Amino acid sequence: MATTVTKVVDPNSGSGYNYASAYDWEAAQQGDLTGARNEIAVAKCRCTGGTADITGVTIDGWTTSATQYIKVWTDPSESYRHNGTYQTGNKYRLEITYTSGGVSCLETIEAFTQIIGLQIAAITSYSGGAWAIYAGSFTGSTATTIISHNIVKGVLSGACDNAKGITHEINDTAKAYIFNNIVIDFINGANTNIYGIRQSSSYSANLSYFYNNTIINCYNGIANSNGTAKALNNLIYSCTVAGVGTFLAGSGYNVTDLASMGYTVTGGATGDRLSKSFTFANAGADDFHLVAADTDSIGYGLNLYNDADYPFQTDIDGQDRGGAAASWDIGADEYVSSTAIEQEGFRPRNDDGTEATATWKADQDTNITLAADTAFRLRFLLKATGNPDSIDAQVEARVKPSGGAFGAWGKIN
Repeated sequence: MATTVTKVVDPNSGSGYNYASAYDWEAAQQGDLTGARNEIAVAKCRCTGGTADITGVTIDGWTTSATQYIKVWTDPSESYRHNGTYQTGNKYRLEITYTSGGVSCLETIEAFTQIIGLQIAAITSYSGGAWAIYAGSFTGSTATTIISHNIVKGVLSGACDNAKGITHEINDTAKAYIFNNIVIDFINGANTNIYGIRQSSSYSANLSYFYNNTIINCYNGIANSNGTAKALNNLIYSCTVAGVGTFLAGSGYNVTDLASMGYTVTGGATGDRLSKSFTFANAGADDFHLVAADTDSIGYGLNLYNDADYPFQTDIDGQDRGGAAASWDIGADEYVSSTAIEQEGFRPRNDDGTEATATWKADQDTNITLAADTAFRLRFLLKATGNPDSIDAQVEARVKPSGGAFGAWGKIN
């Protein structure tokens, strides 16, 4: 079994760090993971003092396998991962200002790489290619890339005419699983060669899965340029074009505010939703969490808990989307009600008056003993968060006879 070797990347060189940039980690750790090292190489990214990582990184010069792989991520059990919105402060982010075209913020040309939970900003005014996350140039029929739970943002201006948020560009039968990502602002006027998420391949068996992504304000939302790709449960909003190219049979359940998805699905799409509006927590502040008032994304997704190609269960925040019978939402965020009712106390009352005038039988939170068939009243003190009307609450009770044991809980009608 491969040994997991974790190195801490922290631009602020905080306690316990190993490298001040992902670039430095890659340069020092690259090598053959399948030989004597027998490793899973992990870069655990932090930002203890608020400083962004500003050096682009290319993952190259490694030998990997399905069990000896590369993982660049933020650990959700720590405080350095975003909360589903692009954040500064101590949230790790890779922010690259390009000084020429044809470069990437984070590029992997190695198979079996995982990129999870990062914030990446591509900042450029130059012509030529600009990619936030680029996966390309590796071979092998079993090779896979996982790109998930990331927030990718473009800051494009001037002569920028070619940019991609996330792109999979492999000339072989490799697969990429691209899910639970938010891609924002990959657009620069009328330049058509700018995409939110794109597959581009000269090899028709190359395969990408675009599942439950949220793409906002991009010229082209999702695209398949040759190769094969499957798109499910993607939310595409405020884009010039929702989709480009032909997607595999079974694609669908995507939603857009546009009148057309723009793409073609072999055999026809199922569950696509057009000309819809969305209700987000705060779109003006790039907070694209769904809220309870949304009527066009919540509950309209396809449940992928047991998907034959790539089953998963959580959303971009790590919240559980529900099991095989649950209704899933479209996009990276799964709306989960924060409503809760907590009992803070109780007090029994005599049945000797109206609701307002009945007298108390005992002090608050004091248990009482009653003869059989005695009528009494019981008042509860409850603490509610959220909207209590949105949950199905009920009152239950159980009885303990004198000298006996408690009976079963029963609903009070």
